[in-house]
Order: sequence, then structure tokens, then C-alpha cells
Amino acid sequence: MRALVYVVDRSHPQYAGRLDLEQQLHLVRQGHGQSGPNRDYVVATVRELEQQGCRDAQLHAIARRLTAADARPPHDRPSDAPST
Repeated sequence: MRALVYVVDRSHPQYAGRLDLEQQLHLVRQGHGQSGPNRDYVVATVRELEQQGCRDAQLHAIARRLTAADARPPHDRPSDAPST
């Protein structure tokens, strides 16, 4: 079995766990790393958690907002939301 694991260092200055939902959404919408767009990572993680019977209220709230923004017409999306 191959696995990719991200480990959180809560003492690191870039730890974002203390950000409010809007700040988290802003960063996720703008972020793109080696694994691809952060938005895709969040949505895929939530999907996998659901398949495993798990739920993370905060992560689900972020994914819900990201997918809701994607469903809006381009002119009605948040300014930091991805354009398609």
C-alpha cells in the first residue's frame, strides 16, 4: 500500500488552524502546490472521508463553500475563487 501523509506542526508560524472560515477559504482558493490545486485536494479529502464513514465538520464546511462557489456563474463567484 502506498500512502501520502501530511503532518501538521502546530507550532510552525505558517500553521493555519487558527484562521476563521473566510480566511481558510481565501487561502485554499489561491493555493496550488505540488499535489495540485488546494481546492481539489480539500474536496477529494472530504469525499474520501465520507467513503470511510468519517466526518470533519470544519473541513466539510470548507468543501461545501468551495463547491457552492464553483456552481455559481463566473460573475457571481468570490474574487479569489477559481475561474473555469
